[in-house]
Amino acid sequence: MAKISKELNSILNENKDPVEENHSPLNFILLLILAVIAIYFAVMYFDIKNEKTNSNDTQKYKKIIKENVVLNEDNKRIKKELDELKIKKIAIKDTQELEKLKKENKQLKIKIEKLNNNQQNKNFKQLYFSENSKVLKCYEYESASTTIPSVCSNKFESFLNENQKALRFQVIPVLSSKDIKAFEKFDENTQDLLLNGVSTKRISELLWEMKKILGNDIILTSNSYYVKSKQDNSGFILKAYY
Repeated sequence: MAKISKELNSILNENKDPVEENHSPLNFILLLILAVIAIYFAVMYFDIKNEKTNSNDTQKYKKIIKENVVLNEDNKRIKKELDELKIKKIAIKDTQELEKLKKENKQLKIKIEKLNNNQQNKNFKQLYFSENSKVLKCYEYESASTTIPSVCSNKFESFLNENQKALRFQVIPVLSSKDIKAFEKFDENTQDLLLNGVSTKRISELLWEMKKILGNDIILTSNSYYVKSKQDNSGFILKAYY
């Protein structure tokens, strides 16, 4: 009986080992699958974590870039405002300088005008109150004539050439009794007007001839009257003042 039990146990043990050997590869495969799954989930976990981290970093970078853009725009705006302020300051300074120059220029003009007036007054006194003069007399005119007679032409031209540097010239018309007699048929007022006309015409003719010899820059003055000659002379008196 004991021997039978021993043999039976031996048979059972022999049948059990092959089953265990047959199940051992399956367990390995299961473990391998579990390991792969674990690795997969681990990789997925780290990928998700990295992706989240990268997303956060990207948002941070975008925010930084946006802030830099805003900062650059602010810098540009501030720089533009500073430039405009500088331009305004320069414009204000230029305006102030311009006003200052205008004021100085006005004061200078006043000084110059004052000096010119003083000089003009001095020149006027020298010009019109000079006692230094040379005189030419021509009494050879025909009755009521206004043209320079030929007998006066040569000495008239010589007198002008000799006195080219004179400050001014003065002419005084001289009328004779013959000139007056030429208009005696008119009333006194008309006669006076006609005699003044003769005197004015003689001055105009003299001025014309003087300009032909000395040019247009001469100064010729005359009195608002004519002289009636006691010696019955008809012509003019020409003075050159220095």
